[in-house]
Amino acid sequence: MKKDSKPNLLFVVHRVPFPPDRGDRIRSYHVLKFLASRANVWLACLADEPLHPDCKTELQSHCQGVQIEHLNTSRYIHGAWSLASGRTATEGLFYSHRLMSGISKWCREVKFDAAIGFCSSVAPYLKIPQLQNVPKLIDLVDVDSEKFADYSTNSSGIKSVLYNLEAKRLRSLEISLGEQCQGVTLVTEPEADIYRSFAPGAQVRAATNGIDLDFFDVEGSYAESKDPSTCLFVGALNYPPNIDGIKWFCNQVWPTVIKEHSASQLLIVGRNPTPDVQALGKLPGVKVFANVPDVRPYYHQASVSIAPLHLARGLQNKVLEALAMKTAVLSTPHAVEGIGLETHQVMIASDPSDWSRALINFFRNHEQRNSFAEAGYQFVRDRHCWSSCLEPVAELLGI
Repeated sequence: MKKDSKPNLLFVVHRVPFPPDRGDRIRSYHVLKFLASRANVWLACLADEPLHPDCKTELQSHCQGVQIEHLNTSRYIHGAWSLASGRTATEGLFYSHRLMSGISKWCREVKFDAAIGFCSSVAPYLKIPQLQNVPKLIDLVDVDSEKFADYSTNSSGIKSVLYNLEAKRLRSLEISLGEQCQGVTLVTEPEADIYRSFAPGAQVRAATNGIDLDFFDVEGSYAESKDPSTCLFVGALNYPPNIDGIKWFCNQVWPTVIKEHSASQLLIVGRNPTPDVQALGKLPGVKVFANVPDVRPYYHQASVSIAPLHLARGLQNKVLEALAMKTAVLSTPHAVEGIGLETHQVMIASDPSDWSRALINFFRNHEQRNSFAEAGYQFVRDRHCWSSCLEPVAELLGI
């Protein structure tokens, strides 16, 4: 790769990386900024919802070229056809002929030194003939084949069958990407180890997520305004693992908490809540806040952030955000796997009785709560700076 000038990089992302208000966009946005600080970047991405008013201006400030193509309901036809044709449904769901054409046009105009794909769903875009001899890196983020296998195990009937089929197809796709790309990155070391177990020949590195401490600024006296009886759940509320987790918590844990500590409040905050999630707002002490412009005021209010996930894969940004806001975290083991937290930095619970007991103790014990919050904040401050977290990406690309 060129050393005398900035390299030219093609970055293909399955979802517009702005605003950074959900897990995948948080990572892709910071990867984009990281790449742009070291290279000339051309960004090709897809949109499955209306664009934020500042989206194009923000992305163009980091890129030499930006192409955004909107997906519509025909994507589901593409997804079904892809599955029927022996490929993954995911590839079809994120297919755009216009984006393919746009990338091909860029390849005729620009000599790319490398192409980077974000998630396995963009694999077809890395396979166009014009990129045949261009070095490639794929940021899988999570091992999606493992995620769909989990979905299959926790479903029944035709959904279980389809999830299992998608898991097997994705596994084959992930293996092929390891063969075609000079580097593969994943968000945690445990995810990287899973990938290595079935793709031993691939060049694999863990590149974990960071946290924007300037954005999640905890300076000032807001800690005194936290409600000692309020807990918070943040996440995309149409994402199956989040739906499963918060419904489990509300059905299995919350009744005991509200019975023994009547002042308890649960704030559920996130985008696009399903009817099942919206209905949770009818429970005693539970409020659902949809599509809020800023999650920080809710972290300011809550004294405890919960991560009751059982189908979690990869790294949970909700945990890093809570710690950055000096909010004590109560979590299942799955939701903090791969982050590297120790027992004095996060409270772990598994079964409903452990969860209710731990949460009530947090509500009633100010010193314990603050001790966990402070230790967690020190952890993310020291270990989760974006520039250092993404250094493996630079090493694999040689930039």
